[in-house]
Amino acid sequence: MTSIKLVPVTKSNWLKCVKLNVKEDQKPFIASNLFSIAEYQFFDHMRMRAIYYGKEMIGFAMYGLDEDEGGLWIYRFMIDENYQDRGLGRESFQCVMDDVKDWARRLNKQHVTISYAPENDRGKAFYQQLGFETTGDVIEGEEVARYPLFRN
Repeated sequence: MTSIKLVPVTKSNWLKCVKLNVKEDQKPFIASNLFSIAEYQFFDHMRMRAIYYGKEMIGFAMYGLDEDEGGLWIYRFMIDENYQDRGLGRESFQCVMDDVKDWARRLNKQHVTISYAPENDRGKAFYQQLGFETTGDVIEGEEVARYPLFRN
């Protein structure tokens, strides 16, 4: 197990977070971290986390309550292009999911939701391998997938 950890995005690390980039072919599928940090300022019940591998910031995640659907929503998840294809994305996402699941259970929420562009085959496969199930819904042009927290 590597040393992946989540750290709040603050005034001391936000600029480093803004400088993270995904690969060129992934850019159409995710908002910039700068946009996400700005967007965060206008929503309650959200968390922004920088993802660290040891002492290096390697990614970013933003997640929060989905008051309309009764669960939590992962709005952003990205790993810097220099750290992709090394297994760090999967481990980082698991850390995010652990925090999201803990938060959801404390709030008695039933599921975690994520969305992705229909043409983002890599993202869709990644989330399905982690247990997200497509709902058939499309929101703002993105396919919706849900992770039920309480499975029978």
